[in-house]
Amino acid sequence: MVNAFYFNKKIIEDFRSAVNKSPIFARKNEYKLLYSKACVLMNRIDSAISYFNSHNEKPKSEEELILYFVEAAILKDGVYQMYENLFREKPPLIESKKWFIDAQTYGKKLFEKDVCPYDDTYFEYLRALIFAHPFETSKGCRSNRVFMSEGEIHMSPWVIANYNDPNREVVGLRIYSNKTLDSLEDIFIGFSNLKNYLLERYNLIPKLTDKINDIINSEKKTWLGHKIVHSNDFYLDLIEIENVYKERFIRIETVSDYKDIYSINCDSKLNIESIDKVRFILNNKIIKAIDYLNNNENDNAEEELCFIYKRPKNMHEFAHYELEKIFTYLPNERAKIEIGSNEEWGLIQAKNFYSKYAYKYVFIDFENYSYNEIKTLVTVACILGFVEETKK
Repeated sequence: MVNAFYFNKKIIEDFRSAVNKSPIFARKNEYKLLYSKACVLMNRIDSAISYFNSHNEKPKSEEELILYFVEAAILKDGVYQMYENLFREKPPLIESKKWFIDAQTYGKKLFEKDVCPYDDTYFEYLRALIFAHPFETSKGCRSNRVFMSEGEIHMSPWVIANYNDPNREVVGLRIYSNKTLDSLEDIFIGFSNLKNYLLERYNLIPKLTDKINDIINSEKKTWLGHKIVHSNDFYLDLIEIENVYKERFIRIETVSDYKDIYSINCDSKLNIESIDKVRFILNNKIIKAIDYLNNNENDNAEEELCFIYKRPKNMHEFAHYELEKIFTYLPNERAKIEIGSNEEWGLIQAKNFYSKYAYKYVFIDFENYSYNEIKTLVTVACILGFVEETKK
């Protein structure tokens, strides 16, 4: 039998997926605060619904009831805050009177129709008193707190979790009022009504997910307006691709590595020939990447450009280790090499890789070439080695 009060985890997972599928929320200034609030919502509601789904039975103690309201407050406030941030308006449920209209005191209905508060107002009332905060009225909020007289203050000395109602499961609390100091009152609400109240608010999240998707689609429409026209100058094409990457919050490291290959100046005949061969291969990758970007297929564009990181399979022992140290330990600019430093070790590995493999494709002058030139030539050697292997 399906649990009628089950909080479907897929609802918050769909919201998380929508937020995380585009970098705009984490990277674009306009949405950074929204992204932070969305992360809070996702993480806190994850824990709240896990708690609700594992505590479907009525709380058995004061402590359990108080904890239940802690999680309830997290869910209700989180959903409402996100709704207001996304839609710039109050949620559509703020004036509903559905779940607490049958609150009771000593077996009698607590509210007549004309003094029944909104569900949200009464939830705030219950939360305040369960957390031992006084709840009061004033001229400013009297319209929403019609079940109390003006200037009235309610306080609660304890909550009631173990009351047995023969007709339904209830939870409640004892109330003192400053207007009737010689009297007290116990009020009760149906526990299933409380769960339905929370479930109804949790089920607002798909509207939030739809709004997130609307924002992403609007950004994509803007991106589609920026078309790259192939200029026959591949370096200029790379600058345009880089601009589009920045506009779409895509990491530009791949494009930067392409620009290094298309901007390097060589005085060695071997290097000139090898770089020309690699550029000829990469030209096609750039053209395809432009086509993908013009269709908003960012992942496909990046996958096409990542050809630059292809590595030959048939290399000498420790070749992959040497490559790792070359690209992680050598900065772009030379500095005074300290003995035992990462920089020194990276240079040693570059010399090892050159003497055992790269020399077949490029010439590297370790005394005069910059680290960036060394790394670019190593990349050229790897691409040519990979292409040779695939032709065999």
